[in-house]
Amino acid sequence: MNLLYLNEHLQCDEYATAEQTIFKQFHFKKGESLPEKKMEYSAIIFILKGEIVSHYDSFYNYRIGAGQMIFLPYTAACSGKALSDTTLLRCIFDKNTQICTRFTLENLPKLIDFSTIQHKYTVLLIRERIMQFIDSLILCLNDGLGCRHFHQLKQKELALLFRGYYNKEELAHFFYPILSENMDFKELVLANYTYAKDMESIAERMNLSPTTFNRRFKKNFGESFAQWQEKRKADDILREIRMTDKTFSEIANEYNFSSPAYFTTFCKRNFGKSPTEIRGER
Repeated sequence: MNLLYLNEHLQCDEYATAEQTIFKQFHFKKGESLPEKKMEYSAIIFILKGEIVSHYDSFYNYRIGAGQMIFLPYTAACSGKALSDTTLLRCIFDKNTQICTRFTLENLPKLIDFSTIQHKYTVLLIRERIMQFIDSLILCLNDGLGCRHFHQLKQKELALLFRGYYNKEELAHFFYPILSENMDFKELVLANYTYAKDMESIAERMNLSPTTFNRRFKKNFGESFAQWQEKRKADDILREIRMTDKTFSEIANEYNFSSPAYFTTFCKRNFGKSPTEIRGER
């Protein structure tokens, strides 16, 4: 139906700009590549129509289709391809999203046995009430109802629906990449670790002493910074091998390996295969 006083909505200072748009639709033709990008925010991706093959960080070649959703965390390197004509809905959903007044994302590690949760590629079904919410939302967006406050209210409504129709374990698995007892600290680490060579340098960037940083890091990540950084390095290298056409020498030089042989040894130790074998699986 037509939105009344459309021009007044469009001219209002509160009309959502591209940066303020929490919900946004994307359409891709069969065979079209999804833009490769590093996430500047965390977001839920709802597959409304079609099917895609998606990659993010070390998770490669995962197929998801209509009626499913995934969570892409802040700083994740993402790409994909539409396997058929596809429609997606993106919803920005980060640490500041309050699920309800008594239940926040930051509370999840305290409400369940978080040691039983592992980081994996988690797909959730879009349950009936969520789909009904999406159908209504899209009708309003298509009508031109794009007020910033409308987006914020619908984000809060979606959060309440997650609270009502998914259990704590499902939510913990889904949002695991950004969860910790101090999500501000975790987000700062994710924003700064690529610029840091070691624990001392990232602690300096975050205006913390090495001792304080180390204590907070182990509490929020469950391992030392050196162990965690080595895993991130492995994820980045695996993505470079699988998703770029860089030579192995270029990758080895970029990640400061002393020789191609040491690069091959690193890959076999971390992935169980040589760089040539990994790239051959593409």
